[in-house]
Amino acid sequence: MTTSHLTELLSYMQQHGGVEANRQASFISAYFENTDPDETAARGPATLYAIANAHWRLLDTPHAARNAMLRVFNPTLAEDGFVSEHS
Repeated sequence: MTTSHLTELLSYMQQHGGVEANRQASFISAYFENTDPDETAARGPATLYAIANAHWRLLDTPHAARNAMLRVFNPTLAEDGFVSEHS
């Protein structure tokens, strides 16, 4: 991910992330750190934020330390903020 795309994404997150935005900043930066710049440019900040936020919500769900967390789903625009042809 390029610096300009990350800046745009973090700005979007601050505007739309609500109270979690400050907690999510370093997570989202790390999440997309090695992502192909062409991939992030094609998706845009709203979709990138929705994708990272879906994983954030999974990680932020209370669970026992020794239990793995796994969620298989078909994202919808209404529920998840993005759509994908893949589960």
